[in-house]
Amino acid sequence: MNRIYPKKSYKLFVLWLILLFVVLLAVSYFEVGVDSIGAGKAVGITLCLLLDFLFVLIFFTESIYWINGVTYEEAEQAEPEARKRYAFRHLKVFLVATAVYLFYCFVLSPCFSLGIISDSLMAGAVICIAALFTIKIHL
Repeated sequence: MNRIYPKKSYKLFVLWLILLFVVLLAVSYFEVGVDSIGAGKAVGITLCLLLDFLFVLIFFTESIYWINGVTYEEAEQAEPEARKRYAFRHLKVFLVATAVYLFYCFVLSPCFSLGIISDSLMAGAVICIAALFTIKIHL
């Protein structure tokens, strides 16, 4: 039995975007807690964690239409289990991406003493590769 799906809303997503902006600005501008790991890694880790948080929000709210490729109408017609499964698959991909980036930050990077540009490029690459892995996920 399909329960009533909530009305289409992007309010929580917009709040997440504001959180993303504020937190990334704070981490990059004020260099919050970056003495030991560096500004580039701190921003990359923060971005990965905020993306994980976004997919947790999508999982619990079942607002899978926030993800590119699913319309609100498709989400509304899908069973709750299918929506949860779809959101969880995306969450798993981005959790793995976060783990990969953390491994880079705390294991690989200290061995090679790479700079802020390498840290930023690695964060971008990991996130882009994660996004590419989600293309094959279907509702």
